[in-house]
Amino acid sequence: MYQSRHGKLRLHLTLPFEKRPKGNQPGEYLRYYRLRNNLTTRQLAEQVGIVQATLLKYEQGLAPIPYDTAVRLLERLKIDVSLL
Repeated sequence: MYQSRHGKLRLHLTLPFEKRPKGNQPGEYLRYYRLRNNLTTRQLAEQVGIVQATLLKYEQGLAPIPYDTAVRLLERLKIDVSLL
């Protein structure tokens, strides 16, 4: 914040822009929102009741996400159902 020569206060804001996943794969969105929630793969896996290696496979697109697991992930990460 600074004062201009005309006596008016000015506020300079810098807003960070997040990089959203470029692709349209569920695993990419899963990783994006996990990182956005500051969670490790181990933390998220434990919170939704799956193994960390399985979560990594979901993020990498190597395994499909079962419906019940997807629901738990959505609830924990607070994201829209259409993204997964």
